[in-house]
Amino acid sequence: MVSSERYGGNISGCFLLLGPEEGEKSEFIKREKNKILSLYPDAEDYVFFGGDEDGGGISSALSQSSLFSSYRFVVLKHYENVKKTDETYSALSDFGASPQDDCTLIVTTTETSSVNLPKSLVSVAGKENTIVFWEMFDNEKRRWIKETTAREGYRITEDAIDEILSSVDNNTQEMKNLMLS
Repeated sequence: MVSSERYGGNISGCFLLLGPEEGEKSEFIKREKNKILSLYPDAEDYVFFGGDEDGGGISSALSQSSLFSSYRFVVLKHYENVKKTDETYSALSDFGASPQDDCTLIVTTTETSSVNLPKSLVSVAGKENTIVFWEMFDNEKRRWIKETTAREGYRITEDAIDEILSSVDNNTQEMKNLMLS
């Protein structure tokens, strides 16, 4: 583990972000990335998408230290598209078995359980770094939309809120994209 006062002495090598709420996951990733960049301004930043590649890229990013930076920040989105026979699955399993001190890995999935993730990865993340992001309740969505538009300097009508809520799948990322587009 890498030392950091902000984390009470440790930066975890692994976070598992589960559940259907993509907007809050994105905010969590952004905060963690900013923490890493404040400690390691030269950190390399990788983003991979489950099912989009053969797994060689994520395998290299997780297992090989960089010649040009002191830290690696690796995000794998949409783990639900990874099969147990994929090289990506093997790379994650290997990382879980032997996490690197100079790397933080964040894995996201819409699944609400970690049962399909490699056991070694679940073990290294632990309960404290396995977080389920649930959808907001309907009464929270209205408040969230009002507060988000106000932060952007806009006011919004109740009819507009109704239109947004009828057009998205209960996900703050989709609501924000629709509101600010």
